[in-house]
Amino acid sequence: MVTLAQLWLPILLGGVAVFFASFVLRCIVQHHKTDFQAIPDEAAAMEALRKAGVSSGQYQFPHCKDSKSMNDPAWQARWKQGPSGSLVVWPAGEMKMGRSMMQSTLFNIFGSFMAAYLATMVLAPGADRWLVLRFISTIGFLVYGGALVWGPIWKGDSWVVLAKELFDALVYGLVTGAVFVLLWP
Repeated sequence: MVTLAQLWLPILLGGVAVFFASFVLRCIVQHHKTDFQAIPDEAAAMEALRKAGVSSGQYQFPHCKDSKSMNDPAWQARWKQGPSGSLVVWPAGEMKMGRSMMQSTLFNIFGSFMAAYLATMVLAPGADRWLVLRFISTIGFLVYGGALVWGPIWKGDSWVVLAKELFDALVYGLVTGAVFVLLWP
């Protein structure tokens, strides 16, 4: 079997290649530019959030602290009246893209590492290139897209956005697989 030590280069380059694939999809293809909508009267909504003291974090409205609270008639009335949803608030100040890009690259390398780790259990040196591509790409797809399906099911995320994200995951998986094919021992 192949060892992880033999796969250090495809692990690193696979992660970096996915970073660049992400750049192409997000900044050049731009198929995600319609994923979010502006809140009506955005300035007033933002001012109301500031006035309420909302800081960075993840919120649900109406909020229920436990499953029993969902049976409270007052909570049910607020839910029925709407709006209801979730809100993620980022820290105030300048956006820190460098940090997010670094974390993204580290996650991509982790994804390549997981694919390599599993490959060491089943693929031998000189394995058929199509088998390497299928195996690594499938793991890559699962790493980048596997848990996204819960978003529309439980969080109210858009199914259309999920379809785009799963397309991205497919591209990232194939890019990872291609790097491993090119550098397979």
